[in-house]
Amino acid sequence: MALVGVNGQTQIFDYYYTISTTLTPAFNFTALVHAIGAGGSGGATDGESGKICIGTGGGAGGHAISKLNFTSGVTYTITIGAGATGVTISAASVSDGNAGGATSISGSDITTMTANGGGAGQGSARTSIAKHTEVGGSGCTATGGNIANLTGGAGGAV
Repeated sequence: MALVGVNGQTQIFDYYYTISTTLTPAFNFTALVHAIGAGGSGGATDGESGKICIGTGGGAGGHAISKLNFTSGVTYTITIGAGATGVTISAASVSDGNAGGATSISGSDITTMTANGGGAGQGSARTSIAKHTEVGGSGCTATGGNIANLTGGAGGAV
């Protein structure tokens, strides 16, 4: 995550955060930062007698990208969005998926970056295939990136 000068040379270090935390650097550095929202889970259905059952995919989270200057002594808050919880169903039931969590990084001297979590997939059971369409979970947005703010892809639709 960080680019740091050492002995007149530039060293590249990669830091990956998979849990929420704070960062208070001991020195100034510049980093290319990616914030990626968690994906949504798919919908589910269990075969109901005489019905057409489908489940669609969850959407992908957004992706914000920035080149940031981190300052020694400033505390930055890194929040990692939780992946959507999968759904469980019982016999002859339908369940929509769950949305993914948002990921963000903030501090007093940077613009807050937020990558929203992907939308939930849908579950359904219908009696007629002619009217049986379901959208996948929405791909979600990102904000605060000074290089790019990318929207995640939508989950598979039927």
